[in-house]
Amino acid sequence: MKKITFLILVMSFLMISCNNDDSNTNNTSPTDMNVDGNSDSDGNDEAIIWEGDIITFEKTNNTDWTLEANQDRLTDNVWITRANNNGLFNIVNEATGNAGDADSTIPTDTEWAYGTTENYNTLTFGTLNSLINQNFNSIVDGQDMVLHLITDDIYIDLKFISWQAGNVGTGGGGFSYERSTMN
Repeated sequence: MKKITFLILVMSFLMISCNNDDSNTNNTSPTDMNVDGNSDSDGNDEAIIWEGDIITFEKTNNTDWTLEANQDRLTDNVWITRANNNGLFNIVNEATGNAGDADSTIPTDTEWAYGTTENYNTLTFGTLNSLINQNFNSIVDGQDMVLHLITDDIYIDLKFISWQAGNVGTGGGGFSYERSTMN
C-alpha cells in the first residue's frame, strides 16, 4: 500500500511540474506576430503588413460622417472619415478634419508615404497634409500610397480614386479609396 501511495504522489508531482513548465509553450498573442505570423528571433514585435484582398471604401457626398457606414474602421484606434468639407480625420480622436497647416497630425495616429508596403521600411512617412502639400484636391493622382497606423504598427496599401472638393459645386465631402485588408 505504501508503494502505491508513494507512486501516486510521485506521479502527481510530475504532472503538476509538467503543467507549470511554460518553456515549451507558445504564448504569443496575435499582436506579437510579424507579417509571417511569428515573433522575430529576439521575441520582439515586427510591423504588420495587410496583404489581404483589396477593397474600396467610399463616403458619398453629403452623408453623415458620424455613422459607421461612412467611416473606414480600420482598428479600434483609427476610423477614417470626412465631414462634408475639409480633410480626412480619425473620428476616434477628432471631431473635424480642419487641419489648418502642413504640420497638422490629422488624421491622428496615422502617417503616410508614397509607395507600396513591399518596401515600407525604405519610405519616408509624414502627415497626410505634408505629403500632399495641403492640397486635398490633388490627392487623386494615381499614385500608390502607404498608410501606417502608428499605435497598431500596421501598414496598408492605399490609392485614392475620388475626392469631392468641399467648397466646389455641390461639395459634400465625398471620397473613396482602394486599400488592402488584413491577411
